[in-house]
Amino acid sequence: MLIHAGAHAKFLSISEDKRWWLGGFFDGDACVSAVLDDRTGNVTGITIVIGHSVLTKNTLFHVHEQLGGSAPRFARAAEGNRREVWVWSIDGKYAAQVARDISSYTRLKTPQYALAGEFFELKDQPARMKTYVRLRQLKHVEHEPFASQPPLAFFAGIYDAEGSVNIDKRGSVTAKIEQRYPAVLNAAKARFACGPDSVSKPSYEGGTGKWQVSSRNCLAFLSAIRPFLVERCRMVDIVLTLDKKKVPEARAELATLVGNKGKRTPQEARARKRQSGEDLPVNISEIWDGDNLTGYYYKSAKFEDRGRTKKGATSEDLAKFLADVIAYSKKPDPYVPKEKLLDLPRGITSRYDPFTGDLTAYTIQSRSTYFPFAKELNIKYFSREDAIALRDEIMPIAAKARADKVKHSEHECAMVLDAALRKVTGKGAAEQPNMKYVQHFMASSSS
Repeated sequence: MLIHAGAHAKFLSISEDKRWWLGGFFDGDACVSAVLDDRTGNVTGITIVIGHSVLTKNTLFHVHEQLGGSAPRFARAAEGNRREVWVWSIDGKYAAQVARDISSYTRLKTPQYALAGEFFELKDQPARMKTYVRLRQLKHVEHEPFASQPPLAFFAGIYDAEGSVNIDKRGSVTAKIEQRYPAVLNAAKARFACGPDSVSKPSYEGGTGKWQVSSRNCLAFLSAIRPFLVERCRMVDIVLTLDKKKVPEARAELATLVGNKGKRTPQEARARKRQSGEDLPVNISEIWDGDNLTGYYYKSAKFEDRGRTKKGATSEDLAKFLADVIAYSKKPDPYVPKEKLLDLPRGITSRYDPFTGDLTAYTIQSRSTYFPFAKELNIKYFSREDAIALRDEIMPIAAKARADKVKHSEHECAMVLDAALRKVTGKGAAEQPNMKYVQHFMASSSS
């Protein structure tokens, strides 16, 4: 079904490489959401927004040239170490058509764009409200691993959105891509043949992980994506043509090209992740506290759009809104991840398919700096009982490490998991599927 003929025709005029670049760039920087009317409480449309600092706003003009929409405009003044921010946006049926067209060229946010593309086929408010909530939820769901490797132009789009490059005082070069979830980082690692230690986890709650590559691997990566870049062409050219005798000059020029897009500090990220509805009126809290599923909806979706106008909304407005969500949540819904509500011991969680709601894995995780352990167990190979038994073997060791303040290395954590696997399943990590990382750390030095 064609939603907006003009938007579709404009997309068809774009080359295949440019479509893949847009797919990567949108996966990295675009935010797609449903629009909630604060006056009526109805969900009325779709919007896609991309924000960049004043230093990189030309990329927004490039996107505008390719896809149309609103001309890039000033959005926020400079504040502290944050630069001035500009945004490009599209909304309504135009945005829904772009979402539908670009979903074939994305990898991380494909479920979001698929939902946005179907929005105007939904005629009743309950269905639209469900899409609104689901789009909010998907912002907090880990991306699925790539089923196949996308073209180089896709990685160029991701790099233009989330990448950076650095030259140290000795002239060594390092490129990196930062993302909250590891799917694209692992895909880059696999595509450009880097070691398992090239991907690191977020260093703080709400932060980003990163894929980092140095030396010859860095130059090979940048050379491969250079023909498809839009924003970071000059940065990459400085690295690829670096004269070791002119490192200070190269570093100085590179510094002028780094754009601060207003990233949150670790403290701000933690505060945002913890943000909830403590300041809501008591009667509103009673509504969602009395229903676990609605409480889950609330905490997952966070209702951030509504949250920004809490002071301007009445208690009756919010009560009606949340009461509607309760009513919708009690209807059969393939998108509701009911497995998230499983009764599981502390230290073990269930993972589900973000689009179907099907249970896919259990995750055992120790949130301790003294025992940095996390392992996902695919339900194809491990039962709920296996996962709980493994958790019961591992968590006491993690608790003792925390109590004694003895930091365990990844090698030591891997050895603990190997011993637990042997006790619970009769097979060590080397004999289990999906245990390559564990085997890698087992083989590494304990030092």
